[in-house]
This record gives sequence, structure tokens and C-alpha cells, in this order.
Amino acid sequence: EKIHGILKQAIMHNKLTPGTLLKVRDISEQLNVSVTPVREALILLDHSGWVRQSGKNKAVVYPSRRELVEYAEVRIPLELSAFRLTRDRICPEWIEEMREILRSAMEYDRQMDVVNYAIASEEFHLYLCKKAGNRFLYKTLSEICDQMLRSNIIRYREQAESRHFLNEEHQQLVNLLEEQRWEDYELMLAKHIQIWPDFAVEVDAINKLHERK
Repeated sequence: EKIHGILKQAIMHNKLTPGTLLKVRDISEQLNVSVTPVREALILLDHSGWVRQSGKNKAVVYPSRRELVEYAEVRIPLELSAFRLTRDRICPEWIEEMREILRSAMEYDRQMDVVNYAIASEEFHLYLCKKAGNRFLYKTLSEICDQMLRSNIIRYREQAESRHFLNEEHQQLVNLLEEQRWEDYELMLAKHIQIWPDFAVEVDAINKLHERK
């Protein structure tokens, strides 16, 4: 778990970029550990989509546009289900807690800390799911958010306007919950999630630009 966390953090902080080959022996020597925990960590990262097989080694990857389209197709009904399971229990305390998450996200934005900004944004999206109390729903949505996180971080790092746009939409979503405009909330949430697959195209262009430099 420790090696898995180290490697995942390195990918998230762009220390291991898409296309980087991860050689078991090299990593074990760098981290001063045996090859077994490194292999186990890479298997976990492979299962969760952070790396894929490339010849004899694993390579860092990010989701394709097709994968993000499929994630969004599943994520929309899951988040709507979380909302519908909690709608009758939404209260001022929850609204304030969601606003506090957004305040943290905006502070990370101000500090240009895109990794923690992305994590806070996903925490916002998982809030109602966690309140729903359905463990399977939370586990499934968390895994999808984790898959989308990599492309989000690259986009946020390169394009500050995407963070500002997201901040505004998140604020609007909370306002709709506070005003109990349930139908408007559902429509805006679905539209909000549907934009994410387009990020993959921009992320791909960003990475190709860096490759030419």
C-alpha cells in the first residue's frame, strides 16, 4: 500500500508523466525495497487504470476520450441516484459543509495546488453519495472519480480558466440545492458531468505539445 501510494502521488504530481515506463528493479532500488511490493503496487495501479502493460514493463497512462465518455455515462446516473437518495434529508448543515469543501478547493486554486484542488472537487461530487449511506454506490462512484482524476489534474495544471469555470458551476449547484430547485439541480448536474469527456481531447493535445518540446 505504501509503494502504491508513493507511485500514485508521483503520477498525480506529474513526476511520472504519461508514457513513462515503470521498471520494477529501478523502482525497488530507488525506494530501497524488494521487488515484490513494487510488483504488487504496479498490479494495483494497473487494475485501477493508472498504468498499463507496455512490453515487459508498465507505463503511465491517462484515460482516452472514449473511456471518459463511458465513465461519464455511468457517473451521471450514479450521482443522480445519490441525490435522489438524500434529497429529503438535505439540510442547512449539509449545504454549509458542501460550501466549506468549495472554499477549500478555491483556496487550493489560489495557491495553484492543482492536485489538492482536483481532490477537493471530487470530494464535493462524492459528498451526497457518502451521505446516502449506500456502500456499493459510494465505492463505484469513488472508483470512477479516481479514473477521471488524472485527466482533470493535467487540464487544471495547464488551463486555469477550467478551474474558474468549475468553481462557478459548483457554486451554482449548491445554490440550487439550497433553494430546493430539484429539477434544475438534476439538469445542471448532468450537463456539468457531460463536459468531462471533452477534457480528454484537450489533455491529449497538451501532452502531444509537451512531447514536441
